[in-house]
Amino acid sequence: MNRFILIIVVCFANVTLSICGQTKVAGEIVKVDSSSATVREWFGLIEQQTGLTLSYNPSLINMNEKCRFERNGSITVERLLEVVLEGYDFRLIPLPDRKLLIQIDRKQYFCLTGTVREAESNEKLMGATVQVTDADGKKIYAVTDRNGIFTVEVVQGRCSYTVSYVATNHTETVSTCRPTALWASRFDPYRLKSRP
Repeated sequence: MNRFILIIVVCFANVTLSICGQTKVAGEIVKVDSSSATVREWFGLIEQQTGLTLSYNPSLINMNEKCRFERNGSITVERLLEVVLEGYDFRLIPLPDRKLLIQIDRKQYFCLTGTVREAESNEKLMGATVQVTDADGKKIYAVTDRNGIFTVEVVQGRCSYTVSYVATNHTETVSTCRPTALWASRFDPYRLKSRP
C-alpha cells in the first residue's frame, strides 16, 4: 500500500513540475514596442530578451508573415506567442536548459462564404467562378450555386479574391479573412461596342 501511494505522489509531483515549468518559462516577461515584424523577428526578440531557446518546426510556420503588435509594454512569452501565432493551433512544452518547444498541431482554417450578384438587377449569379488566394499564396476555387453563394476554406490573414462570370467585368478585391468574414460581389455587365 505504501509503495502504491509513493508511486502516485511521484507521478503527481512530475506532472506538477511539468506544469510549473511551462508556467515559469512561458510566463517570463518580454518588453515590446508597437511595431510590425515577421514571426522570425518576434521569435528572435523572445530569445534575445529572455535567454530562452525556442524550438519549432519552421516548415509548419510562415516565418516571414508580418505580425503587428498594437501596444507598448510588457507581455508574457505565452501571450506574445498567442498574438504572433494567431491562426495556428499550438502547444508550449517546456524542455530542460531553458528551452521552449512550440508544437504546431495544425493551421486553423475558416469557412469563407460570399454571394455574387449582378450590380444593376441585384440578381444572384449562378455559375460565377471565384478564385481566392489565401495568406499562404494557396489558390482555392469555387463556383457559385443557384443562389449565387460560394464557400471555401481559407487560413486567417490577408487574401484576395477574383470573381468572373460570363459577360461581366472581372473583379479583384483584397480583404482580411477572419472567422466571421462574409463577402459580397456585384458585377456590371460588359458594355458591347458596335464596330463602325
